[in-house]
Amino acid sequence: WEHGRLRWHDPATGLHITTYDDQAARADKADARAARDRARADEADARANEADARADKADARADKAEAAARAAAEQIRALKAQLRRRDSQQE
Repeated sequence: WEHGRLRWHDPATGLHITTYDDQAARADKADARAARDRARADEADARANEADARADKADARADKAEAAARAAAEQIRALKAQLRRRDSQQE
């Protein structure tokens, strides 16, 4: 007799024989753990997707900045060439 219930005992192993209720309770706990694990995995996936989106935006900003830098460098080269031509015409 244990916790108000009759329990069967296996004398060979020294263990209680599990009942249907015991097995059902274990299955419920396992289902709950699996549901928590799935929820955590879903949350991790969502965070990873958000991080990917932020990385894509950062890459796009970097590409835009690189294009602006190339355009500025080209403009500087053009202005220097223009100054050289003007200086050579003045001489």
